[in-house]
Amino acid sequence: AELAAARAKLVRARDEYHEMRDAQICAGHQWVEGSWQAALREFRQAVENINRQIRDFNLKAPNVNVHKFVIRVDEELARLGVSDA
Repeated sequence: AELAAARAKLVRARDEYHEMRDAQICAGHQWVEGSWQAALREFRQAVENINRQIRDFNLKAPNVNVHKFVIRVDEELARLGVSDA
């Protein structure tokens, strides 16, 4: 659920970024870029927090068959169509 929320938030930020960038709002260009970079940092932080929870779960789980895989940020960004973040 946390990952889905983080994905949705990043997709909204990406769409807003593309819309503003494509509209060529020159006066706010630095703001647009800064806002996008902040959204990427927030997504990476959310994934880091989720991965911490996954690692904690895996340490407590006695059976490796129930272990969860950590999330790979770069794969998530690629899945969302975000390039070179």
